[in-house]
Amino acid sequence: MLVLEENDLSLTNPEIVHNSFALAESSAPNPPDEIFLVGTSIPQPWWVTCLRREGKNYYDDGERYHEFDPVTLTQLTKR
Repeated sequence: MLVLEENDLSLTNPEIVHNSFALAESSAPNPPDEIFLVGTSIPQPWWVTCLRREGKNYYDDGERYHEFDPVTLTQLTKR
């Protein structure tokens, strides 16, 4: 699994990131199983987009812009 973070609301376009990874992976010998992009430009909530996972990608309905509360990470890491 590969998780990417973007924190510039104006400059990062998830569709372009997906297309760039798809092009790069076409020649990669061992690509990650899943790729997610997490938008952290606002304090809460964060937004998670699935760029690619088994049988799904950015263009499939339901794969874009899921709310994620970063507080759950604090509980996970205990920091």
